[in-house]
Amino acid sequence: VLHGLEGPLRVNGTPFTSSAEVPMPGFSALSNEQIAEVLSFVREAFGNRAGPISPEEVRRVRESTSTRMRPWTEAEL
Repeated sequence: VLHGLEGPLRVNGTPFTSSAEVPMPGFSALSNEQIAEVLSFVREAFGNRAGPISPEEVRRVRESTSTRMRPWTEAEL
C-alpha cells in the first residue's frame, strides 16, 4: 500500500497483470492511521478473518522501507 505494485502477479493461481508503465500506485501520502484502517478493513472483509493492523505496524514498515523508490514486484513480496 505504501509503495504500490508493478508487473505480473498470481493470486490463488489466477494471473493479474499491471503494465510497467501503469503500476498500482503507492499511497504513502496517507497517514499511518489511514493506511491501518484500510488494511484492517480489507483483512476483515470478503470472508477474511485476519486481525486489524495498527498504526504502529504501519509506522514500522514505513520506516524500514523509507528509501524504497519503486513499486514492489511479486518476486520481492
